[in-house]
Amino acid sequence: MKILAIMVMVFYINTCNQCNSKERIASNMIDLKNSNQDKIDSVIVKYWKSSEAIVYTFYYSNKALKIGSDFFNTKKIIEDKHIKQVFIRYIDQLYIDKEDKIILKRTKRGYLKSTDYPYIKVIGYRNKKEIFNLTTQVGEEEYDVEYSPKFIEFYEFLDGLVSTAPKRKPNKAPL
Repeated sequence: MKILAIMVMVFYINTCNQCNSKERIASNMIDLKNSNQDKIDSVIVKYWKSSEAIVYTFYYSNKALKIGSDFFNTKKIIEDKHIKQVFIRYIDQLYIDKEDKIILKRTKRGYLKSTDYPYIKVIGYRNKKEIFNLTTQVGEEEYDVEYSPKFIEFYEFLDGLVSTAPKRKPNKAPL
């Protein structure tokens, strides 16, 4: 009898902790919003990978994430829901809601460090109209720059996604 009572209590506690179907659907949706609570419907991220001298384009719209590179004629569709959610979370935190600063500290150097620095450009759209366009260069010639850990994670996340993208023969440059 005691075992039956314990089983009924466990069942009751479990059913009380379940969310209703509307909550379950909402938690699976990816919602992009800015500080005015206006929704954007697509995002383009351009990642200049200076070590390869290639721009990779990430395009997110209608819950689809695509990666492309004109140079390598690379096209990859990301099916993994978790990767898409992580991508959107970084965009939200760093570029839309700006929960985390990207640059924490800039210190002027006494010398120049000239190189081709990578950059990340994030463009948000609503109804095909550009809502924001923000570019972050990773490194500067005259300054030592300290980036937030969240931005470094995003940078490494993008780099990891393009490293796994299939690379074909480069397109021939026009003469």
